Amino acid sequence: NPSIAGSTMFAARGPLMAARRYEPPLGSIHQVQEFIPLIKALAEESGCPTPLLDLAAGYYDRAAEEGWGDRDIAAMFSVLGKEAGIE
Repeated sequence: NPSIAGSTMFAARGPLMAARRYEPPLGSIHQVQEFIPLIKALAEESGCPTPLLDLAAGYYDRAAEEGWGDRDIAAMFSVLGKEAGIE
C-alpha cells in the first residue's frame, strides 16, 4: 500500500502470519537477537534509554527458549498470540 499508513514489513510478513508459515525465514528471531546487544551498546554510549527494546528483547528471548529461534520474526505473532490466549 503506497499510502502513508502502508507498511512494507507488514505487506511482506502479514501473509506469513495469517498462514502461520514462518519457514524459510526472511530474517530469523536468532538474527534479531544478535543485533539487540549492539543496539543497546550504541544507545548506552549515546545516553539514550531503550525501554521498548528492553521489552521486545524479553519477548525475543522467550520465543527462542520456546524453540522459535530459527523461524522468521513473523513467528512473534504466534508467541504473542499464545500469551494473549488466541493461539
